[in-house]
Formats: sequence, structure tokens, C-alpha cells
Amino acid sequence: MRASIITVALICAAAPAAAQPFANAKTSLAGYNVANTAPKKTCESLSGFKGKEVTTIQSRVVAATADTPQHCRVTGIIAPEVAFEVDLPDHWNRRFYMTGNGGLAGDPVDQPNTADRPAALTNGFVMARTNTGHDARKEPSGSFILNNPQKAIDYAYRAVHVTADLAKAIAKDYYAGPVQFSYRRSCSNRGRQGLLGARRCPDEFNGVLAQAP
Repeated sequence: MRASIITVALICAAAPAAAQPFANAKTSLAGYNVANTAPKKTCESLSGFKGKEVTTIQSRVVAATADTPQHCRVTGIIAPEVAFEVDLPDHWNRRFYMTGNGGLAGDPVDQPNTADRPAALTNGFVMARTNTGHDARKEPSGSFILNNPQKAIDYAYRAVHVTADLAKAIAKDYYAGPVQFSYRRSCSNRGRQGLLGARRCPDEFNGVLAQAP
């Protein structure tokens, strides 16, 4: 059965505090910050996870900071060059959250350059992101697609799809239970990713907030 998808397109703007991700966690009737599912294996064991088209994979425990709880971080490459990051909290709410990429993407994963990560993990979400298949430090602007059609496809839609599928599979393996609800939120190029993903893979997310696509 096809999952119900809610997709909203908005104009990109600096959102007030009340509109920030998970701002309604304490008052939401969904109770999505109730996170009572614990891992059933060690974080380190995920370095041996076998996923479709995964060429490299590493996992490590990330210590708690002032704004982010301790969690397991899995990074690696999906062939040919789709870098991914999956963050898994010690206490999971059975939900998956994915953020996107600005501009022409290619941003490195496993770096603290997203404000969504602390909020997502604090509220018990598994979170994932990708570089969309190229490294902007090595291939700036749009040069990555000039002689590589596969990178154009990965940037356009494939990288998000394969990363979401892999993240859900890793979560299921780590907690011995499947993701119950999946969401995506982002703006600008990220919004484009959200709308295109909802159209091409309508069962992938239960809700998509696509701002200024």
C-alpha cells in the first residue's frame, strides 16, 4: 500500500524559534520525542554492515556534547561516489529524518555543518545525509557533471534515494526493528530534492517539507 505523503512548498526565509525543527516536541500530540527503543548491538559492529552497492563503511561512537547526546555515527560510500552519514541515537523514537544539500551540494559529511543534527538526535530521530555523489572541494561549481553523466544522475535524485534506503536498513539492523515513520525537511535545492523525491519515490517518506524548491 502506498504511504501517505504530505508535501508542503514554502518560501525560504529565516524561521522564528517556534518554527525551528522539532520546536513542538513537548506539546505535539504525536509524542515523537518519546524514545524508548535501544540498540540491540554495538555501534562498532556496524562497520561490518553489508549494504547494496556499499563500497566502504565505518562506524564509531560520538561522545555527547553540550547540545548533542551520545550517538553512533556510520559513514561510507555507496558506489560510485555517494558519501553518506547516518546518526543513530542511544534512545530511538522509531522515526527517520533526512536533511538535504544547498546549491550544487558536494558538501563533506561527518562534519558539524548542520543545525538539524543536534535537535534530531536529542528528540530520538535517526538522521541521514549525503554529498549527492561528488566532492565540491575537488569538483567546484558544476564541473562534476561535465564529463560524468552518473554524477549528474546521483546529484539529481539517486543519491538521496539510495542513502535513505541504506539508512533505514542500518537502523533496522542496529535496533532490530524497522523505521515506523520517515520525514524530510529542507530548503532551496534541498526543497527541490524533496519534491523530486516525493514524485519519483512516493513511498520513501511519510512527510516532506519542501521549502522554496
